[in-house]
Amino acid sequence: MQQDHQFRPWHDAPVRSVRRGHFWIPGERVEQNGLTYQRGPMYVEWEAPKLMSRPYPVVLMHGGGFQGTEWFDTPDGRPGWAQRLVEDGYTVLVIDRPGHGRSPFHVQTMGEMGPAFSYENGQKIYFPGTDKRHTQWPFAVNDGAAMDEFIAGYGPLPADLAYSQTLDADRMAALLDRIGPAILITHSASGPDGWLTADRRPDLVKMIVAVEPMGPLSQRYLT
Repeated sequence: MQQDHQFRPWHDAPVRSVRRGHFWIPGERVEQNGLTYQRGPMYVEWEAPKLMSRPYPVVLMHGGGFQGTEWFDTPDGRPGWAQRLVEDGYTVLVIDRPGHGRSPFHVQTMGEMGPAFSYENGQKIYFPGTDKRHTQWPFAVNDGAAMDEFIAGYGPLPADLAYSQTLDADRMAALLDRIGPAILITHSASGPDGWLTADRRPDLVKMIVAVEPMGPLSQRYLT
């Protein structure tokens, strides 16, 4: 029996003519107990408009515990930054940082995971009660279905966050070696990644846009 209210977001999405694909930035080979594994590969999804009117591509780097999907549709169905940038003529690359989303995490090669991400933690971070300094919400506070979809995208952070961000920057440097100069847009926990990437490839980072960035790393990881 057909339902009256089906979730088909593609019915209302604008028709666009684009090119899209994906590739991987591989991690290092590591030897353990006579077997060879790969540590921390990075998944990259890209989309380009029919007419690429901007000189540099944009790389979107997601926040802690989440994945590249944070730049696509919002939990309540609105278009995200990735779509808007493509519509404005940019080629856009969306990464899943090593150990997040489609970039595999295994404790055998990347170390221990942090704790799972709870609804309560999401509520505390994104809907902090009656604090009047917060006026912009990712979706309506009482939208339970959107909250379910929002939390569904979260996974645990690596326990060693400084090591994770160093790994991110190494993979980002390899990405820029492949694609050339780019604009980096970072968010939250990936904030330090942008600056660490610029340290590694100063001639290839044309701009950094840091959205609510996390603070600096321990000094021992900055070299």
